[in-house]
Amino acid sequence: MNENKEEGFDQLIDRLKEIVDLVQQDDLNLEKSLDLLEEGIELANKCTEKVDTINRNYEIELQEEGV
Repeated sequence: MNENKEEGFDQLIDRLKEIVDLVQQDDLNLEKSLDLLEEGIELANKCTEKVDTINRNYEIELQEEGV
């Protein structure tokens, strides 16, 4: 995945799904499995950051509107 380009949430989720499919294959060696696990953790962290940012922005909007 190109790390220089900002990935959208849907793109991150799609790649996580690809990783799950790859890891479930019987012919995957341990080294590749660990590489995919590491990538999956990084992607999951990016997803969490995006959700947290959206939540913070939403809370700020609510405060500004006095809700």
